Amino acid sequence: MTEQQKSEQPGFMIQGTESFKIAQALYNTVTGKTERLSKRFSENYKIGMNDIFQLHSKFEQMCAQWDVIEKNENITIHHVNDNKETFSSIERFKVYDKSQTSPVESIVYEFNLLIQLKNTPKPQPYTITVRLGSKVAMHQKVKEEMSNRILFRLFRGGAINVDIEYIDYVVARNMISTLDSWVSSVESTSRNKYLKFFQEFSHKLEDTFSVLFLMLALFASVSSVSIFIDPNGTDQVLAKFLLLSFGFIVAFFFVGKVLGGLVENGIDRISEISYIKINVGDERAIVGASSDNKKSFIKALISLALVSIHAIGCSYIATIIYSFLD
Repeated sequence: MTEQQKSEQPGFMIQGTESFKIAQALYNTVTGKTERLSKRFSENYKIGMNDIFQLHSKFEQMCAQWDVIEKNENITIHHVNDNKETFSSIERFKVYDKSQTSPVESIVYEFNLLIQLKNTPKPQPYTITVRLGSKVAMHQKVKEEMSNRILFRLFRGGAINVDIEYIDYVVARNMISTLDSWVSSVESTSRNKYLKFFQEFSHKLEDTFSVLFLMLALFASVSSVSIFIDPNGTDQVLAKFLLLSFGFIVAFFFVGKVLGGLVENGIDRISEISYIKINVGDERAIVGASSDNKKSFIKALISLALVSIHAIGCSYIATIIYSFLD
């Protein structure tokens, strides 16, 4: 007789309600890798010193639900003049010199935690990085260093950016919820949908107006053929007409390009007011940004008015030019 023997291989299986958490912890233990969760807030925020203190208070309250072995924070302030200040605690940040005249470009708040979660083999590190940006200060920096409308388009992103390096996803989601709660308490205004629309397509205005003016000049020239060209006329008159019409069309093309560039430049320089206000320089930059916005808006309107005048007067201008054929 032959006997069949069943051999069992030793195995390992994670079971129970905490299985996912334990699996994440073991993955980190074996690989040493962490995951990253990011979120961006793009409204026009008005961030003051008290908002930073409130953010820290929110994090302190959040920590009460876990067994936190160690925690610390670092606050780094970047100024427009490229100076940087780093504070190793919120208490040190409270003595920040508010009389500084260089606006704050950004603030990076980093909160580090070491948490011992239930049923995990060892404490887990978490890092929350909150980047606060001042659109007002960044526009001032671009304006001072290089007046290029392409660079103005680069600073339309989120004013608050959050990155969380985590091991346990549930913990990370809890942190994001805390940040959502804090962001909702910060004073803000919604983005202007009309300005957003025009700025998204402003880079096409130069080409659009140049082609529009070219078509208008071409139409005006064709319409003038029956008026200024006699079928029985000389070749010399025809040659003059062709030369004048060519010059008129080319000139109007470049006029459209110039006016389109002026409109584009005016629209791109209108910045939505989103800022950090913790020193004297910030207050001055905010006043300056409001003034610049008014000037840019007026320039855009004047340029649009010139476009309209030239478009309406195209036929009249053509009549004056082609009258030299007589």
